[in-house]
Amino acid sequence: MKTKIGILLAGMFFSVTANASSVSINNASFETPVLPDGGFTLAVTDWTQSGFSSTFNPAAIHGIATDGENVATASQGGSLTQVLSESLTLNTVYTLSVDVIERFGLPFKDYSIQLLAGNTVIASDISSLNPAPGSSVTSSLSYTALAGDADLGAALSIVLSAPGTQVSFDNVNLDATVSNVPVPAAVWLFGSSLLGLIGFRKKS
Repeated sequence: MKTKIGILLAGMFFSVTANASSVSINNASFETPVLPDGGFTLAVTDWTQSGFSSTFNPAAIHGIATDGENVATASQGGSLTQVLSESLTLNTVYTLSVDVIERFGLPFKDYSIQLLAGNTVIASDISSLNPAPGSSVTSSLSYTALAGDADLGAALSIVLSAPGTQVSFDNVNLDATVSNVPVPAAVWLFGSSLLGLIGFRKKS
């Protein structure tokens, strides 16, 4: 009996339940607006633009799009920012993935992908990948929000930018995995009560 209760308490204390969900991102694959092959527009719907950026349908002659027909581009210090409805939440692992693409005919230079909570950069990829011309690679960054994090409750945002020649981005995804961790004090209180009941039964 003691062994069974010990296993029960250990399981309660160390078990973690993970609940994963996808954080909503507007126009995450830049399919708005619909563009003809090779077409572009200087607007990037639902993203705040700074400097040189655009929505572009590369078609086969200019490169690829990894999700749909369009990509977003940035160059010469241009950036795209979207503030999300999600806020930084305790005991949550955030995983941001973005496809980074090099189009044909333009030498690939630097890029930056950032995940922010409020004004704080909590995860970033600064030019760690180098796709071949006409191909893509997926950048993946993660951040775990823990107790004592000064930015808990702050709105999350994503920033895509390129300080040099044009870089294309596509298929932006942010997953949030929440871990429900039992409170140790409550677990031990429950365990003490169980052990007390066992002792009472033995005396009876």
